[in-house]
Amino acid sequence: MTQAPAVPNAPEAEVYLTTAEAAVHLRRAQQTLRAWRIRGGGPRFIKLGGAGARCVYAYSELRRFLLEHTYSSTSEVTAAASQARR
Repeated sequence: MTQAPAVPNAPEAEVYLTTAEAAVHLRRAQQTLRAWRIRGGGPRFIKLGGAGARCVYAYSELRRFLLEHTYSSTSEVTAAASQARR
């Protein structure tokens, strides 16, 4: 994980993870994150630059993504999938 140097009087800096680090955090293959970037459905990412530029994921976005996909029963998952198809 790479962190930017501290900036005086700046709010707490966001932590950014590479695709490899985000995949480990989400316990998914890197290829799954790449596929989500192409077709959607995954966590939001940041890509600065053109083709071949590196993508990074804000740690706070990964937490949001996980919380958005947290359920208390399998019936909730089924209902959410039905809603998404509409």
